[in-house]
Amino acid sequence: MSWLKLTAALQGSDADSLRRGAHSMKSSAQDFGAADLASQAATLEARAASNWPESAAADVASLKGAFDLAKADLTEWLEHDRT
Repeated sequence: MSWLKLTAALQGSDADSLRRGAHSMKSSAQDFGAADLASQAATLEARAASNWPESAAADVASLKGAFDLAKADLTEWLEHDRT
């Protein structure tokens, strides 16, 4: 799920789409060993499972920050591996 879809779920207060997006993010993060990102995605997934989480906007912002850090770490690793 893209950030555009997560943002749309957030703007539309669509808990199911938010949960599914967080689940996808969690699975992908686990595949790449991004533990913090996976943990935050799991938290958002659980919060959105039963109803709309009051902390949704803050959770998505935090998830984006964790994603950016994981992306930077992976990019650095890939660039280091080429040399």
